[in-house]
Amino acid sequence: GELPAGHFADLAQQRLAEPMEKMFQEYAKALAEWPEALPDAALDHLPEGLAEPLRLSDWLGGLRANAQGQRCRLLLDSGSLVKDKRYRLDKLVPFWVAHLAAHLEGGSITSRIVSKAGSVTLDPLDPPQARACWSQLLDAWQQGLDRPLPLALRSALAWLAKGGSAADPTAGAAREAARASYEDSDPSYGKFGECDGNAYLARAYPDFDALWADGEFARWALALLQPMSDAVGRASAKEAA
Repeated sequence: GELPAGHFADLAQQRLAEPMEKMFQEYAKALAEWPEALPDAALDHLPEGLAEPLRLSDWLGGLRANAQGQRCRLLLDSGSLVKDKRYRLDKLVPFWVAHLAAHLEGGSITSRIVSKAGSVTLDPLDPPQARACWSQLLDAWQQGLDRPLPLALRSALAWLAKGGSAADPTAGAAREAARASYEDSDPSYGKFGECDGNAYLARAYPDFDALWADGEFARWALALLQPMSDAVGRASAKEAA
């Protein structure tokens, strides 16, 4: 939080403030598209047949509506959702989970996240798809209480980005991308593998071979992260059109 002294401080402030103007311009544009503010919505969902501890009980804020009565969850994020012209999917996970939760009772909603580097729009989902994805999350959460799941977020996303799939989960390029993300470090350039930056993973899975064993890594990546990757991919294609 410290700034350099004198004129150097002015330059530093300008550099910090520069992306904010663009972010608020984008936010103002989104507000115009969704002009009506809505009250927070209660979330209360327990999938049939599951125990009470798996009930979702929360509130959904940032809600707005357009002239057609369609709903949107409009959020500002102080981070950067785009880097090197690519969406940072690891930063979108919390927004994706909330997007799923918003569909559990059958309501349709768009999520729009505006950051200082890029914006992302998540289109409405089919309620059955949202409930299926939510069930996968609950299953992962339950199993994760019993043992460390063999899933590393950034490495799993690297695997998916290089074409990792259920048809060929051991494909060389995808597996190597995941391995590099998990293991490769170069501290002199500030580069650290995901294993080095996460004591939880390092203890349970000290190298990529341990993480990859038994094929669970690929299964969890496909179940938990592929739907989000597909949704963002559709949004990207829509913006490019």
